[in-house]
Amino acid sequence: MIIGMRNYITHEYFQVKFGVVKEVLTLDLPELEEQIDKYLSEEDK
Repeated sequence: MIIGMRNYITHEYFQVKFGVVKEVLTLDLPELEEQIDKYLSEEDK
């Protein structure tokens, strides 16, 4: 989903709805950060 979002923003930037981007950043990014932190802590073991 991250790659898809990046591709959409990069290639379709005239159609990007910034409210949707803001929603993703405020609602989904914290969850992603948590998952990345968990993954990295498991890699350290």
